[in-house]
Amino acid sequence: MQQKNKFLWCLVALAFFLLCCADSTTTQVPSETAKRTLLDKALNTLVVVEMKDKDGQQKFGSGFFVRRGLVATCFHVIDGTTSGTVKLARTELKSDIRGMISDEKYGLALLIVADLGVPFLSLGNSDTVQVNKTVHVAGNPQVSWKGKVRREDKTALFEGMITPSIIKAVLEGPASTSLGKRIGNPRFLPDKVFQISTQVQHGSSGGPVLNDIGEVIAVSFQTFKEMPLPSDFKEGEFFNFVIPSNYLQALISQWELEKPLDEEQSISAHTYYLKGEAKFNRYEYEVAITDFDEAIRLKPDYADAYYKRGSAKFILGQRASAVSDFDEAIRLKPDYADAYCNRGAAKMALDQYTSAVSDLDEAIRLKPDYADAYCNRGAAKNALGQYTSAVVDYNEAIRLKPNFPQAHYNRAISKYALGQYDSALADLNIAIPSILLKPDLAAAYYKRGMVKQFLRQYTSALEDYDEAIRLEPHLATAYSDRGVLKNQLGQHTLAILDFDEAIRLKPDFPNAYCGRGMARQSLGQHTSAVLDFDTAIPLIRLVPKLASAYKNRGISKYVLGQYTSAILDFDEAIRLEPNFAEAYYNRGTARYSLGQHASAVLDFDEAIHLNPNLAEAYLYRGLTKIVLDRVNEAKSDVQTALKLAQQSGNDVIKTIAEQSLQNLD
Repeated sequence: MQQKNKFLWCLVALAFFLLCCADSTTTQVPSETAKRTLLDKALNTLVVVEMKDKDGQQKFGSGFFVRRGLVATCFHVIDGTTSGTVKLARTELKSDIRGMISDEKYGLALLIVADLGVPFLSLGNSDTVQVNKTVHVAGNPQVSWKGKVRREDKTALFEGMITPSIIKAVLEGPASTSLGKRIGNPRFLPDKVFQISTQVQHGSSGGPVLNDIGEVIAVSFQTFKEMPLPSDFKEGEFFNFVIPSNYLQALISQWELEKPLDEEQSISAHTYYLKGEAKFNRYEYEVAITDFDEAIRLKPDYADAYYKRGSAKFILGQRASAVSDFDEAIRLKPDYADAYCNRGAAKMALDQYTSAVSDLDEAIRLKPDYADAYCNRGAAKNALGQYTSAVVDYNEAIRLKPNFPQAHYNRAISKYALGQYDSALADLNIAIPSILLKPDLAAAYYKRGMVKQFLRQYTSALEDYDEAIRLEPHLATAYSDRGVLKNQLGQHTLAILDFDEAIRLKPDFPNAYCGRGMARQSLGQHTSAVLDFDTAIPLIRLVPKLASAYKNRGISKYVLGQYTSAILDFDEAIRLEPNFAEAYYNRGTARYSLGQHASAVLDFDEAIHLNPNLAEAYLYRGLTKIVLDRVNEAKSDVQTALKLAQQSGNDVIKTIAEQSLQNLD
């Protein structure tokens, strides 16, 4: 009795499903002969696709034979899975899936299986499909219902069903490419899809949609509820979509072109490749490499496997090995734009920037609308100091791909280097809300803090540094630059704490030692400051920073009364940077303290020549000329120093200049 009740419930559910799927607006009913032809063509070749992921979780879909041993289905039916079978609908005939070929852009996949001895369907030309035409949707719907039945009976897979439907609309452009976002797959970007009147039930995705003569004109895709589309496309509260068959024909043609003579070897290689790709997409890069290794072992000329393995190695930091894989992918497939692009990125990580630019030039030549290649080339030019040219590349990347946070972020770095701080800030404001990964977001906040610091937006800059450190507590550069900002704000003790942390995280960080040295100078801790500069100087590679470090160490030595040693530091700063006005001024003060007044005046002369607004140099030249009994000249210098101090708000120089003038009078 229980079995009989279960059977009756299934019949009721089946009838209910058929009634729901039938479109009441259909005006053209196929003849019985046509229906029988459709059933023969579709149901005899329809399969149930059963897939499993790495945890053994199952999901079902539909598919159909398009060649002997080749089944078509939707990509989302196999996405994230590692193994599966196909079973001929309404029979027990089945085959393991030996290999998979996918086209994520158009949401399709081909499954390589055993030849089950059944016919395959012919593909029609989907470009001839017209709105309001009747079509027939075949699939294996997984139907759920409510009722007084056992819990395990509330879902059933109805194998081999065919339902009439209507082409309601043809969607192109943004209306079609937006579908990928709704299913969480941004790689799904079809140029065109069809909207139909019949819901695509769970389990029916991947089934064929046929015209009246039994040709496949589309593949069932998915139903969305309450989809925000123009009112012309509205069909109740559901929107049902199918993928045009011409995209499937292109994928089959690609398979036929690439199919090697050794079928079994190809199947195994493709299987390992697809497994590796699934793991790559789940960020399991090390285990993905193992699968790509096996794919390459079975098929040594597998360019895509070399490319994907190189990409995984690049992410894992194995840059030199990644370049070798990209080399091989390009050797096997000379027009492989993606391989050129990624090889360029790997070379950048190896500091081979000129060679990287050449690779990215080639990627762009092969694929002129390659936004990522323009962005990467801009990054290589940034590293070469070609900031203006880099901005041009970023402009093109953003034109091709307006929602491109990495390009906005990189362009901000170029503009920062060019001193275009307002524009750099605007780019960072666009990039930051779209950056998802914590390390990248922390770096963006850090860079924005630097830009705001130059724009004297100190409070906001401090907030950005705080956020960067919260997101990435080991970001030594953020601690160091926050310390510099706190020095500027007069918070020298707090600045030292930041420099201490930066040095703890990165013991060979010269900027942090220099910053701490300057903070200690401000607190009068000159002996400790000299020790910090002693540590920093052997670590510094950039000439301007090295010159500044010598100058600052000289200042602390001067305050400690070590005038001769201070002069040696100022000498070295001037040797490194011959136009260093402050170093001439500081050397002049040290020479004055040693009684070398004539030499001191010469240093002050050079400092003023290099920086006519250096009030300190005018003041001390005037004081030195007083000692040399050149009073009239001294008075003129002190008056100039007073004027400049009043303009700049330097109260210390202003007070000394006023007292000196009173004494001279």
